Amino acid sequence: MENHLLEVKGVDVLYGDVQAVWELSIHVDEGAIVALVGANGAGKTTLLKTIYGILRAKRGEILFSGVSGKNKAAGGGGHRGFACAGGEASFF
Repeated sequence: MENHLLEVKGVDVLYGDVQAVWELSIHVDEGAIVALVGANGAGKTTLLKTIYGILRAKRGEILFSGVSGKNKAAGGGGHRGFACAGGEASFF
């Protein structure tokens, strides 16, 4: 089995009764540069907030270098080298 810096396995995320992410699985290897691209409402920000610990997954597992991210404080991804940055467009 390969060791990945980040593994997301079968993650479901809900906002109340509304499911935003269904059974998502991805992995990121150390040193990789990753772009998360999709249509509005596709769940990109929800996924990032879940990885970072701001939202909790209803189902599935998130691993950082093989260690579970469950039960970590909100914003806990920062000390693991992960960060969230907004992508707001500004027009002048």
